[in-house]
Amino acid sequence: MIAMTDQPESFPSIPIDPALLAELEEITSDPSLVIDTAVRQWLQRRAIKESDISRPMPVNPLVPPRGEWND
Repeated sequence: MIAMTDQPESFPSIPIDPALLAELEEITSDPSLVIDTAVRQWLQRRAIKESDISRPMPVNPLVPPRGEWND
């Protein structure tokens, strides 16, 4: 049985530039929330770009019959 606790899962820490962290702390009281939101938005835009890349290529136009331009 899995024990449910009130504490969130522990994740490895990620090194962040101290100057960037200081700027974030001037703007918000919770920089981790800002970083989390930014990463989620970045991943969402990346998924949209990948779906654009995976679109099927349009079929080449048919060659017009002789006499129009391909004599």
